[in-house]
Amino acid sequence: MGHSIGQLGGRRTHGCCWTLDLFLLLTFLAAAAVTHSVARSPPNYLPKCTRTLCTGVASVAHPRLQPWTTGPPTTVDVPLHLAWPARRSGLVPLVILLHGALVRSSDYAGLVSTLGRQAVVAAPEYSARNFTLPPGVPSAGPIFDTFLDTIATKGKRPECPSQGVLPSSRLVQSVLDAFSAAARAAPGTSRPHPALARAVAAADRRKLVLFGHSAGAAAALTLATGQCASSVLSPLQVRISCEGASTPPADLAGVVWYSGTVGPQDTVAKLPPGVWGLGIGGGTPAEKRLLANVTGALAPAPGGNGYGVLLTAVAVGAGHYGVAGVRRTCVPRAPAGQRGPAGGPPLCAAPNAGDANFTTTPSKAAAVVRLVADTTAAAMDAYLAYPVRPEAGKGARLEAARRRSRGCSYLSAMVKGSLPGLERITVKGTPKAAGCRGVVGK
Repeated sequence: MGHSIGQLGGRRTHGCCWTLDLFLLLTFLAAAAVTHSVARSPPNYLPKCTRTLCTGVASVAHPRLQPWTTGPPTTVDVPLHLAWPARRSGLVPLVILLHGALVRSSDYAGLVSTLGRQAVVAAPEYSARNFTLPPGVPSAGPIFDTFLDTIATKGKRPECPSQGVLPSSRLVQSVLDAFSAAARAAPGTSRPHPALARAVAAADRRKLVLFGHSAGAAAALTLATGQCASSVLSPLQVRISCEGASTPPADLAGVVWYSGTVGPQDTVAKLPPGVWGLGIGGGTPAEKRLLANVTGALAPAPGGNGYGVLLTAVAVGAGHYGVAGVRRTCVPRAPAGQRGPAGGPPLCAAPNAGDANFTTTPSKAAAVVRLVADTTAAAMDAYLAYPVRPEAGKGARLEAARRRSRGCSYLSAMVKGSLPGLERITVKGTPKAAGCRGVVGK
């Protein structure tokens, strides 16, 4: 049986308290997380395809670390939602999506279906940890304690997850390990799940993008900036947020986040050389402050074989949960255990206090999801279309040139402030691509 985290020093002992952006993020999570019940065992659905999109649900093995002890990990199966293009001329980028706290991967259906038409999207759904504070364990600080208590107690309400839903940075490696194992599967051995096998066959794992929302954004940025392997986080925070992850993935090309934060106040976080970043926040006052804080604390690093550029923008008319779909952001909150309006899913919490009880309409919420998906797709077109594989034919090279030109035109319009729906745009760094001369850093 492991020692308690408190015995190893769960508090930070160097520097000041957590920054405002983390406080806002935890306030959002504690006040407004909503979901419905999570399956007890991972589903394994066969692939389904339309003319443009294929989807399926497999599972991946993940080494779970329970928060309050330092015992060894326990392997659990985590559902993996997958999407990939039904038609493609070659391999496409791999996007690993980390969901927010108490939000399911299936809540991002609009985002996944849009991105899945030009990339393989892998979205693990993690709900296998118990965040209930055991007796006798020292406090980790009032903000973090409140956050974890909210994750734990909401799991006990009717129609809510039986255990806390909170992503970790280690999920990224679990997905990559599953993709590598499926790619290496030899004839006559245990074959991977059909959906996973087809997603692996479509993915260019050398073009890896992390996408995170809220707590998932924090997990993605913490991993990408190397903070899981640094001393800026306490042992408890590392065990919960990183869960055994350490360094950024070797093939990381870009990081996209919606309403996230990175690190404590007294650090400046840097993305790896050549890795591009795209951050989008909601349009409420609290969301704007959150985005401004993380923009100021995060910087790109030039060099490498990629693009040292960081773009951030505010999505007009969006709230903290804007990217997760209309039923999670705009409907009036129903009492715990009751179904929401118009047959929507059960809702487990009060309105989002950090968003000042933000409300929207179904059409506006859908527009926000499309805006985030289109901006992410443009960044992938601009920064990942090249280089193409050496064996690619003339048609593939021409298609890559068209995609890069289209993506760069979109990002140039964004930087110039002429893209409807985005404002307060910030650019750091300078991309080197000749086709993106219009997207210059400051």
